[in-house]
Amino acid sequence: MKPTDLQDITFSDKPFFIPFQKNLIDEIGFEHWIIDNLKIKNKFFERIYFLKSKEKTIRGNHAHLNQFQILILVSGVASLVLSDKSGTLTNWDLETAPVFIPENHWIELYMGENSNVLCLASSSYKDLKTLRDKNEFLLK
Repeated sequence: MKPTDLQDITFSDKPFFIPFQKNLIDEIGFEHWIIDNLKIKNKFFERIYFLKSKEKTIRGNHAHLNQFQILILVSGVASLVLSDKSGTLTNWDLETAPVFIPENHWIELYMGENSNVLCLASSSYKDLKTLRDKNEFLLK
């Protein structure tokens, strides 16, 4: 998958890379990564958290039924395998761009050593509906 062009982003039921401007250097030499015009279902993110790995690890292995997310690689390496209800797999390299994950997708996050991923989630943890059995997810 490749990042889309910079544009207003509206809600989708398909995963996609979040367009951003990378490696913008300001007048004193600081690098900036910028995401502009991000609109997701006119909803605020109710939860923001970091995932940190000291060694290679797999996170996720679940599906959120009522939450969409954006995953942003802060440092290290990470990739994502998503599966929709039909079982179709898509691979996403978080080094390419942040990724939007809609509701009802099975999530497998592969993190390298000393990696950090920022997660923006549309639902609070207490309101979250999650399936942890992939067969149940595919049959629901």
